[in-house]
Amino acid sequence: MADRALSALLPLCLLATLAACIAFSDAVGFRHSFVFNSPSCAVRQVRHLPEHTDFIAIGSSRVRRGIDMGLLEADPDLELRGAFNFGRPGRNPARNLAMLQDILDRGIRPGHIYVEIDLDALASVDDGLALPVMRDASFLTWQHLWSMSLSPQSRPWLERLHLGLRHLHAKLNGAIVNTVSGQYLGLQKLKTGPHERVCWRDSFDTPTATNQFRKARGKQQFEARFGDLSQAWDQEFVPGRGWRFETELDQLQKLRELARSHGIGLVISRHWAAYQPPLTPQSIERIQALVPEFVYPDESLVRSSWDGFFDQSHMDSPARAQFTNWLIEQLKSPSNQ
Repeated sequence: MADRALSALLPLCLLATLAACIAFSDAVGFRHSFVFNSPSCAVRQVRHLPEHTDFIAIGSSRVRRGIDMGLLEADPDLELRGAFNFGRPGRNPARNLAMLQDILDRGIRPGHIYVEIDLDALASVDDGLALPVMRDASFLTWQHLWSMSLSPQSRPWLERLHLGLRHLHAKLNGAIVNTVSGQYLGLQKLKTGPHERVCWRDSFDTPTATNQFRKARGKQQFEARFGDLSQAWDQEFVPGRGWRFETELDQLQKLRELARSHGIGLVISRHWAAYQPPLTPQSIERIQALVPEFVYPDESLVRSSWDGFFDQSHMDSPARAQFTNWLIEQLKSPSNQ
């Protein structure tokens, strides 16, 4: 009798554990722990973001290391009471949208936000149904992930259903792994604690020979591709097509509408790589036709910033200051008042 009771209890325990994983996986602290590094900082930032926050930057690690929050707060004309950098490794428009929604759900109403755009996705002609890595799927709520999978109406319904189920499976996998590993329980200790303006690491201030090698190699690759970099322009931007393009544009549109509905000023741009030629005026116009809030600095700023990079992809303090000062001017422009 005892063996039968135990046999009946085991499936119930497994179902209860699965239900707990599903419920926990939509919690803000759980989802924001899915970053490559500094998960504890990421969780603290979203948990303890002050109500008087006036500016938030959202995007990839290029944003994290490419905008100086101190410079923004120090500008006397902006009068920012709080500026926070939510740059995280990797680029994902759905994650950007989820971050903004999480911030608004906490009652925070920043005056302005900066959002990084993924031009590679907007120029993509890949029509494949790429499965997001587990951390990207796990960052979204179940509802957001499902609606995003079904949003490209140009795709056959069976294909969208198939993609949605694959995405939900990736999130469930992340929920189980993160819960069983104990990471989520460990992060519950962070309900109290300091909040950082940016999730910084000491290694970001200490360039290595590897960093310099990658930067030099990147320069050689751009020279082989474009020739004289002092005169070169990046390849012409042409809007893409397919699932990746449609999803990027759809999530960007939802983010723009969400910001607009809450009276939040929106600046959208992109951080370039070291020695990457600037965008042509024609490319900027084509991007703005898709995303009207897109802005981009003058070519002279882009070219002069290259020597101020930490490695091939990330800015060091000189380039970071240049970009931040340019961003300050964008925030002061009449269109953002």
